[in-house]
Amino acid sequence: MAGHPAPPRGPDEPAAGSPGTARRARVAAPSRRRPARVLATTAALVSALGLVLAVVAVFLVVRDYRFRGEAIALDTTGRTATVEHAEVTDRGTVQVRFVVAGRDVTTRPLGSNPDTTDVDGPLVVRYDPSDPQRAMLTGDVTYYVEDAMLGGVLASVLFVLPAVVTALVWRLAGRPPWWRHVAWRHGFGPTIP
Repeated sequence: MAGHPAPPRGPDEPAAGSPGTARRARVAAPSRRRPARVLATTAALVSALGLVLAVVAVFLVVRDYRFRGEAIALDTTGRTATVEHAEVTDRGTVQVRFVVAGRDVTTRPLGSNPDTTDVDGPLVVRYDPSDPQRAMLTGDVTYYVEDAMLGGVLASVLFVLPAVVTALVWRLAGRPPWWRHVAWRHGFGPTIP
């Protein structure tokens, strides 16, 4: 009531309405948005990893697309020959030797991976009759014609999904507090609200 004086306060207790009281109230009150912020930050980190992997997947798709064209051409018009000798060179590439019309041909098969090619086992190449140096191992021909592109595209889609999830989480839960400190929001790129 208006006629009653306020109760006495201790020597260390700040006056009502002072900055110390407001700060103490903020510290004491639990943050209701903390779980949402943690979720938004986690989603952003997963998204960043997913986008990095997506870039790698797209790079592999582009690389495989180049070899896929060669594989289709060799699968259609190429001829086969048994490899007489195969080795991994000092440069980390596969090199094979086979015989075409009584002539030795030594070449590096297109799209071969030295880590997955068994140079000690029996190998067969598919080569271009007009240019036997243009050859590819038959296992690689099958891979690039049938599997490579589909696998790369699926990997790209799967790695982009975290970014989509992050956008949804940020829409529902709000952006994490660190978002306002991101460099491109301070003159290094487009301003994002």
